[in-house]
Amino acid sequence: CCWVTHFHMDNNTLPINKDFSSCLHSHGFHQHIDTPTHNKGHILDLICCSGLTPLNCSVTDLHISDHFFLSFSLQLPVSHTKTPRLIHFRKINDINLDTLSSHLSTINFTDKLSPDELTNHYNSSLQNILDTLAPLKTRTVCFSTSAPWFTSNLRTLKAEGRWLELLYRRTGLSVHNDMCTAHLTRYKDSIARTK
Repeated sequence: CCWVTHFHMDNNTLPINKDFSSCLHSHGFHQHIDTPTHNKGHILDLICCSGLTPLNCSVTDLHISDHFFLSFSLQLPVSHTKTPRLIHFRKINDINLDTLSSHLSTINFTDKLSPDELTNHYNSSLQNILDTLAPLKTRTVCFSTSAPWFTSNLRTLKAEGRWLELLYRRTGLSVHNDMCTAHLTRYKDSIARTK
């Protein structure tokens, strides 16, 4: 990221510069400009990065401002798009329970069937009811970028967080809110550690 400061970063004896540099380093940022960026000969504009190293940093006076033009390039990893995936799902939560009950009551049973035939008939009837009330839908999904840091442990934590959030919304109890908040903090800490 680029910053414009209102103090002279070229003067390392000033307490504000020491504090600002210390703050940058404590957050994992490194400052990459060491030549004047202002027409008065001071470093006021910064290129600070965390986890990236800018290449070809240059400072150019374009004579259109009292600040100079800073340019740099970055080598960023290319994220490959994943191939489209076909997913199948049913909207089971949309099934009306009264309608389901009436469909279940229409299943005919005869005494003439063997236990295996009866089981097959029952399973087939249930499948037909399910296909009627919640038809199988198909979608093609494409995940644009992969996140190799998003591990199965993080996926599990995210699912637990969603469950706790739903529990709190359903009950409205402060204890469930506290559980949800504490879990969210753990989840964020886990993400930070994993990245």
